[in-house]
Amino acid sequence: MNQQQLGEVIEALRELDRENVYLDLAELNRLQSQIVEGVRQLEFGLRRELEGEGQDRVFVSGSDEVPTGFRRLVEEYYRELSRTPSNRVEPSTSDR
Repeated sequence: MNQQQLGEVIEALRELDRENVYLDLAELNRLQSQIVEGVRQLEFGLRRELEGEGQDRVFVSGSDEVPTGFRRLVEEYYRELSRTPSNRVEPSTSDR
């Protein structure tokens, strides 16, 4: 386990004790992302230590979280799906 990574996660958690962090939504989101990513990296490292680096396994967190870069596209996709059939643009028969 990487002690430096653990220290960084603990430090980020301690920053949540400051009251002014809750006044800046962007800073709060940054801290939250930093903490979550740090814990994921620690978990991954521990798993590799316990199971050995030769294990070719893929682990999925099972969460519905979407990477920040794709969030807008996913939201747009679901908005498009939620539109009623009368609002959707159907391909013309000549396009088929």
